Amino acid sequence: MPRTITTIDDLHSYLTLVMERTQDHASEVEQIILAMAGAVILKKDVGTPIEVGTYRGNTANLLWVIIKGQRYVFTYDHNGGRVIIRQGSTQGQEINSFNNETTMSRLIRIFNEL
Repeated sequence: MPRTITTIDDLHSYLTLVMERTQDHASEVEQIILAMAGAVILKKDVGTPIEVGTYRGNTANLLWVIIKGQRYVFTYDHNGGRVIIRQGSTQGQEINSFNNETTMSRLIRIFNEL
């Protein structure tokens, strides 16, 4: 069940956890995560929540956000070493993906096209 991020401190805690995980298991996205976080904050619809996934009471590597009225989920693809954006749910259509090789201009285009 998703947990709603309600404060900057909540977001800080979540991002700290995600960054710690990238050092051990997801170095392919370690650098792009901070840019992605900024893009999520900038592009999310005002007044809508940022939600993060949980699994057995622990925070998971899932983030939901609403952009231009559409719900998106950001997931980490362990096999591909990338963050995937899916429409609606974790089983939804793959919209795009990115990793450390993604340029900032491409990341901006990805978010502008959502």
